[in-house]
Amino acid sequence: MARMIPSSPPIENPSKAENRLFYRIRDGLTDAWTVLHSLGLGNHRTKPWTEVDFVLIGPLGVYCIEVKGGRLSRHEGEWLFIDGHGEVDAKREGPFEQAGGASAALYKYLYDKIPEVRTSVVSFGVATPDFSFRISGPDVISEVLYDERDATQSFGAYVTRLAAYWHGRLHGSASITPLPANICERIREQIRPDFDLEPSLRSQMGVVREELLRLTNEQYKVVDALVDNPRVMIRGGPGTGKSLLALREARRISREGARVLLCCFNRQLARHLASGLADCQSATVLHLHGFMAELVKEAGLSHRLPAAEPADLFDVFYPDLCVEILLEKGAGEYDALIIDEGQDLLKEAYIDVFEALLKGGIKSGLWRVFYDPNQDIYKGQQPKALQALDGAHPAQFRLFTNCRNTQPIAITTSLLAGTGCDETLVVAGPEVKKQWYSTPSQQIRQISNHINYLLGAGIRPDEITILSRRRLQNSALALGLRDVPVPIVDIGHVTTKQSDKCLRFSTVAGFKGLESEAIVLADIDDLTSDEAREILYVGTSRARVLLALFFSANVKGDYDLCAFRFGEKLASAAEPA
Repeated sequence: MARMIPSSPPIENPSKAENRLFYRIRDGLTDAWTVLHSLGLGNHRTKPWTEVDFVLIGPLGVYCIEVKGGRLSRHEGEWLFIDGHGEVDAKREGPFEQAGGASAALYKYLYDKIPEVRTSVVSFGVATPDFSFRISGPDVISEVLYDERDATQSFGAYVTRLAAYWHGRLHGSASITPLPANICERIREQIRPDFDLEPSLRSQMGVVREELLRLTNEQYKVVDALVDNPRVMIRGGPGTGKSLLALREARRISREGARVLLCCFNRQLARHLASGLADCQSATVLHLHGFMAELVKEAGLSHRLPAAEPADLFDVFYPDLCVEILLEKGAGEYDALIIDEGQDLLKEAYIDVFEALLKGGIKSGLWRVFYDPNQDIYKGQQPKALQALDGAHPAQFRLFTNCRNTQPIAITTSLLAGTGCDETLVVAGPEVKKQWYSTPSQQIRQISNHINYLLGAGIRPDEITILSRRRLQNSALALGLRDVPVPIVDIGHVTTKQSDKCLRFSTVAGFKGLESEAIVLADIDDLTSDEAREILYVGTSRARVLLALFFSANVKGDYDLCAFRFGEKLASAAEPA
């Protein structure tokens, strides 16, 4: 039985004659033969494209078989091919000329690529299995014809006859030197190679970006619902567009002439938000700690700060002094307050500062708070602060659609952080890459190889961000990457716009609220502590399209347990109530 490629004729093939002949060929030839059904040729001498019904590749040579079923006629030099439905296809070329032109094109294609075909045969045959082709003429070669009369014999007998004719005609002898099996396979690979092409990472990123942009635009509809609500709490998980919505709302309110304060905890996020509002003269973006330190310094009151830990200074003493200064200057400098990443700023002392900054205060002023309680890695939430906001009777909104992360990234975030995957996941994407290292130098090699892979796939350096729970000098990356052609820049220590020729590095905490097309999360050596889970929650969810995780081999068992518990949650959620 011959090897047929594909293994069966297509269901939609309209030629019943081709379908019948398919099985006759398969059953009539030995396994030394490979048969390609429906081969396209783009190098025909007179046609931009032609198709061969069957190509036979075996020890006796290579043969293009043209199949004609239904009715066949010729009138005044024009060939008429009439199928079983009465459809007429008129051609100047007859079947022998068609098959001959195709075989000539195939021979030309193989001539330089596989020299062995020069001493064999690449030629053609014509099959009319529905009728007896008894016509003679200079354009008919009866020796290469397979018709109704051959149906009682094996198709192998026809191929033997076909090969004897062509070898005798082309080489002067019917004696045939068989083509070796390896040459036949090379011919097959050259004519119809197997392949498996995946979309490039660059292409996948483009598709994901378009889909995430569509979802983001849909999420903007939430902002339209905020217009008539003076005070609003907007809760959403990672990737639900909180920062984008905060920017959009700040822009909308400022365009109405109001003085808007957009405030956040993270210095790098403040820079990002400020760049998005650079053209809004009445909008101000503040990094709260930096604002309080600068306000106290400008007021000349730094001497009143006690010798205390930085955390105590910013949680107690700076806020107290700031409220005092603001009240002396006259409260209510801003008409509207927008707080992004609010979970980091919901402390009583900070609420007092906002109260002094906002016209009408928290109870009567215009404000929006965007927050995710699961991202409280700075431990910024206090119940009394939430009560103060709730006392102003704000409208409550919940964002459910994840418009930053792909499904694999969001699922990985839930698995590692032990949180529920509450957001709607719509966008598919590349799988998350995971690697396990035993030593710092091994992790360096793994990360270097991965980054070189990304760069080689067309990902720009500025689209790649390396995150760690540790500062750069304490990370494995302090030793530097191996053979990576672009440098790393610690964006926590850079105040100007970074070059697009550099890879970015940041602590996870320093990158809160921001995002990157590709995230490399390094130094993962703890999966069980609350701090580690919060770091993983934030770090993994910064990735838009590509995420690579580098775990210490010591936490392999903990990872397996996380995966098992995540599976249990999924199974429990799937059970009927």
